[in-house]
Amino acid sequence: MGLFEKKQKSPLYHAQSSNNWGIAYATTEELQRWSEDPNCIEKEECARILAERLVKEEALRLEREQRLAAKRGLLEENPFDPRTELSADARHIASRIVTNLWIIFVALPFVLGILYAILK
Repeated sequence: MGLFEKKQKSPLYHAQSSNNWGIAYATTEELQRWSEDPNCIEKEECARILAERLVKEEALRLEREQRLAAKRGLLEENPFDPRTELSADARHIASRIVTNLWIIFVALPFVLGILYAILK
């Protein structure tokens, strides 16, 4: 009975994640809280996981910034990006095609319908 009473009165606790998948999948806030709490039994493990996660996030952020800087440099050298922009020639040709299709499929049948109604 003494061991049970001692366990009940002990302020120490195990880290329980809100998603029930374990400490490795806990949120950054939970890991930070557990690593700073002296009553958490997994304090060192939480601090280690938190440090690894912060290093990984920092590496991803730096990699993203390097990619953006590289793309920015390429766009400064050649401001036209054919994957996302249309040239003036392509816009002109597309507008002519749309205009001709509109004439063929909308205006011409309308005029022919009026002529047929008049000459009927």
